Amino acid sequence: MMTDKEAEDYLTRALRKQKPQRVIYEMTDYADGAPVYGYANCPACGYCYEEGDKNWGEPFCPHCGQALDWKIYEEGDGE
Repeated sequence: MMTDKEAEDYLTRALRKQKPQRVIYEMTDYADGAPVYGYANCPACGYCYEEGDKNWGEPFCPHCGQALDWKIYEEGDGE
């Protein structure tokens, strides 16, 4: 049986996973002067996505359940 503290920690981690975190993109090339991102990683567990895989763009990481934000932010977006 979980202690109150263990239950609180478990719920806190579960709630944090519901807030989308930005995926970490890896630039692989340039096309028409713009970067091409062929890989991305889950910010929570490091799960690696390859563009074209069935999980690319999914709202949650299939490995750890972290909610993901797939928007590509440009420098100066203030985000």
